[in-house]
Amino acid sequence: MLSRVLRRSRGPREEGLGREAALLYLSALASTISDDNTFLSAVDETEGPLSGRLLVLRKAVRLVRGWGYPVSSALSAAAKTAPRGELRELAEKMSKAVNIGMRVPGLVSTEYEKMREHSQINFERAMERVKTMGDVFSTILSSSSFLLISFMIASIIFSGIDPQTILALVLGGVAAGLGGIVYYIYRVSGVGGLLNPSPYRPLTVHLASRAAPISLLATLAAVLVSAALLPIEAARVSLAAFSAALLGAYALPAIRVRKVPSVDEQLPFFMKSMAETLSSVQIPEKVVEILKLNDYGALKRHLDRLYLRVKSGVDFYLSLRVVAGETCSNLFYEAVEVFVEALKRGVPSGSMGKKLYDYLADRIAMRRRRAQVSSYLRGILFPTACAVSAILGLMDSLYLLLSSYSALASTVLPLAPTIPPEYVSRASMAMVIMHSFAGSLALHFAEKRSRIHLCLTFGQLLLASSLTYLAVSAGTHTILDTMTGYVRSLREVVPS
Repeated sequence: MLSRVLRRSRGPREEGLGREAALLYLSALASTISDDNTFLSAVDETEGPLSGRLLVLRKAVRLVRGWGYPVSSALSAAAKTAPRGELRELAEKMSKAVNIGMRVPGLVSTEYEKMREHSQINFERAMERVKTMGDVFSTILSSSSFLLISFMIASIIFSGIDPQTILALVLGGVAAGLGGIVYYIYRVSGVGGLLNPSPYRPLTVHLASRAAPISLLATLAAVLVSAALLPIEAARVSLAAFSAALLGAYALPAIRVRKVPSVDEQLPFFMKSMAETLSSVQIPEKVVEILKLNDYGALKRHLDRLYLRVKSGVDFYLSLRVVAGETCSNLFYEAVEVFVEALKRGVPSGSMGKKLYDYLADRIAMRRRRAQVSSYLRGILFPTACAVSAILGLMDSLYLLLSSYSALASTVLPLAPTIPPEYVSRASMAMVIMHSFAGSLALHFAEKRSRIHLCLTFGQLLLASSLTYLAVSAGTHTILDTMTGYVRSLREVVPS
């Protein structure tokens, strides 16, 4: 179940281009082609990742050409076989439009503009919900430690309550609450992704991204097993050790992709300039030379590579795809795929550049808004998780002291059986792990960056929380043991 959620969290952009990019491409074709059959033929000739996204329309073309279906019936039949969300609704609308005499290209242009407007409105609503759920998530983190303390006090006062049952109920309730919040954030935060699935991206990034779910689940399993089976002191140290190992393993891939947001900031002007230059200068080598006259920040190094490839005789379109893959930018990957396929289908580069500029500007504005919300969540989550870990560490030490006094007093005044201190320590460690894992998932779904950043966030959060828990628990235990040293002497005089 968890692996399926992780796969779905990637969104369509880690398996191909998104629905918005497909509509942008169709809108570009519609600006040049007015005939239905010619438009659908151009769609059927589309190659590369876009062809998979347009599969429902390509099926309709095959029904028209191979089986003699009318265009309306072909679109309707193809839509029935497509999964929901894969341009199925667009194909159904195309079918109805053809029935009432409307041109398909006209409908596509309208749907694209409507998509741009509605996506911005829905995105703002989603970000407000995510921000609200971040506050709720922080509240649950803060209250979980007090919930654990309350149930432990209840087990001491009231007899007949099984300690293991209490701890299992508390941990299960907290896990259910956090899981519900994380799932809600996942559902409302929309799709997205920072990294592209291009075969030309660096090998380090590719391997790290593919191995991220396995590394994450393996680390989670290792810390849970350690907290349940190892001696208490060794288990506490293992939390920090495993989280540090995960953090170290994904530090290098994270460094490799750190400049992707800077690359994306330059994309709208870069793609527009390239398209306009290409419309007036038909020689690719000269186009790149002209582009190099401007300062594109993080794109400069990649622009130099593009120039060397084009100058050495590599196809301009292939060189663009290679450079887009090397940047690891998903926006660059989308823009290049749409740009190349549209130009191959006869769309003027000047008009394509304007459409790309508007599209990329919208996407970057949404990404900035998402970054604001995720920064807010990160600013709440990390301090809260560390504070709760400190409370849990303090509770462990205080409960150990309480157990010592209870053992002394039980010979004179029998008390109800208490929870063994070992159970409390293991439950505290389980709660630290639970908070870190749920928090990293919540941030991952809110940020929509990559699985590399998910592993990095989990490692950071678990390392900070475990070190805080370990330091407070050990420090408090040392201080209390020094201040209450007479307890050890009382044990010698109290009859057993």
